[in-house]
Amino acid sequence: MLNTFDFDGFIKRITKNPPVAVMMCGVSGSGKTTFSKELEKHGFVRLSIDEEIYLSHGRVGVDFPAHLLEKYQNHAEEKLKSRIQPLLSENKNLVIDFSFWSKEKRTLYKDIIQKSGGKRHMVYLSVPYKILEKRLNIRNNQLHANAVHVSDKTLKKYYENFQIPSGEGEIVIKNYIIER
Repeated sequence: MLNTFDFDGFIKRITKNPPVAVMMCGVSGSGKTTFSKELEKHGFVRLSIDEEIYLSHGRVGVDFPAHLLEKYQNHAEEKLKSRIQPLLSENKNLVIDFSFWSKEKRTLYKDIIQKSGGKRHMVYLSVPYKILEKRLNIRNNQLHANAVHVSDKTLKKYYENFQIPSGEGEIVIKNYIIER
């Protein structure tokens, strides 16, 4: 069952004292990009590793071999990370559309955001494994920047290694749909 989410109320609460940076947190297929695109409609600047790779190199397995993905991810992340401070200093609200699967990475970005004068909000999208499988089976047949193919084996690895945020000031949203 999907839960409705008051997106407009959320936007009003978090943007009272800009600039803010929303860190999206969740396993592949949890809805991070969908949520991020909603924030983008409200004037947030969206930083996406998947889109950066797509713009620079194309699709993994189609335009470049899979063994280069990690290298391209690291390069894209560094490029996007370097944009955080300048954007926040311009009083821009950001949404960082990464998985933030590890506590170490979340802490690093929290520090970057705070040192850059931003207020950090972390949104953790909690979605049951079976729903992730279903979503990814649909997404794997699509051809666009945010349709990075994730095999069943890779999803299992991601799910098992994902460090669920706890006590990090996270906003937990369980299996949501955006209500308008």
